[in-house]
Amino acid sequence: MTILLSFYCEKSDKRAVTTIGLMLVGAAGFIVSACLPPKEYSARYACLVIAACGTFATIPILLGWLSANLRSTSAQGLALALNISFGAPGQILGVWIYKASEAKVGYPTGHWVNGSPLLVGSVLTGVLVA
Repeated sequence: MTILLSFYCEKSDKRAVTTIGLMLVGAAGFIVSACLPPKEYSARYACLVIAACGTFATIPILLGWLSANLRSTSAQGLALALNISFGAPGQILGVWIYKASEAKVGYPTGHWVNGSPLLVGSVLTGVLVA
């Protein structure tokens, strides 16, 4: 999914629309998983796969979009390093929000916290491009 859509965005120059769509797919995967009963293992696993496809496929597209909008290679190197550096704490937070005390109820806090920023990101991407 990541390689296919990154290639598509590079050739068609439709990074914004693709990013919005992928963020909505990722958000849907997390939010539906948060709403499902904890014992629905197959459906929750399918939601996890959908959420991962939507979430992780946005990263190379956004990095390509960022680097394509900078004038020099020095600015590209600095901007990409800063982007990745600021993203790392978010990944750490993404793991710690899945509390062991919520295991029996299906980790709803973690799913909602992961799905919500994807929804906000899709709206912000649409607003910035429009």
